[in-house]
Amino acid sequence: MTLLKHVFLLLVTIAVANAEFCDMIKPDLPDSCNCTEGSTSLNMSCTVDMLDVDTIGFSANLAPCGKPASLTLRVTEADEGIDWSTQYDSGESGEVPVPDLSIDVPIFGSAGVYAVYEIDGDASALGIALGLDACGTVLGITKCGSSVTSELPIILLNNTYKFDSFCNGKN
Repeated sequence: MTLLKHVFLLLVTIAVANAEFCDMIKPDLPDSCNCTEGSTSLNMSCTVDMLDVDTIGFSANLAPCGKPASLTLRVTEADEGIDWSTQYDSGESGEVPVPDLSIDVPIFGSAGVYAVYEIDGDASALGIALGLDACGTVLGITKCGSSVTSELPIILLNNTYKFDSFCNGKN
């Protein structure tokens, strides 16, 4: 092998070793989101335009190296003074209502805002799905997401990531 090939392989190895958690998810994030990281976690922060009627802050702190991996969600809304958070471990998924947060959906009426989440697996293959949805009841019938409008749910992240090379020694 020539010296040039050795230097190239060394540079590739250094680049991979210096890659960061956020480098994994940034290509999948909408423009309204950004990512910062700590030594063993990453924080995704988004400003979500909820159906052109409200601006909602959505953040997720992901600890992919934990045993189990965990996720802390935070939803904020400035006008109503909403600042709500909750935590989930790998293997959990669902839609959880954000207390006291609702929006007016044209034609449909008032709908509660829900945080949508799924975290499954471990650092070697961690599935993450995050977003916001809205659900409302009319004449005793509850409707959510795409049954209300084609603009819902708002998916902010939905993929499976391999964090294990980043997690070695960071549990």
